[in-house]
Amino acid sequence: MPGGGKGKKAVGICVDESREALERAAKAEAKRRAIKKTNSREKQALVDMAKRDKRNGISEADMKAYRELNDQLPDPFPKGKVRGPESHPNRQSISSQRPHGHVGSINHIPILRK
Repeated sequence: MPGGGKGKKAVGICVDESREALERAAKAEAKRRAIKKTNSREKQALVDMAKRDKRNGISEADMKAYRELNDQLPDPFPKGKVRGPESHPNRQSISSQRPHGHVGSINHIPILRK
């Protein structure tokens, strides 16, 4: 037999590599899901509200309410994760230069002028 069965060995290596790639992808997905589930229901509610508010912007009073709500949670976000209004005039990004707030993983929530 020409090749002496080398083709089977090569196919076996490809299958093993594919299996390893699938296992790595599955582990990465499991890790991503585990990270996402770290928020309590209350924290996730704040994040969901912030997602909606990011579309249209909020007032300074709304940002203060986010901070107060966070302080009332049984497991609040760290202080640096719920902050604003702030702006960074020396940065290139327009969204950084304009007044904005942060709530959990939601960044640059526009704070509207009166």
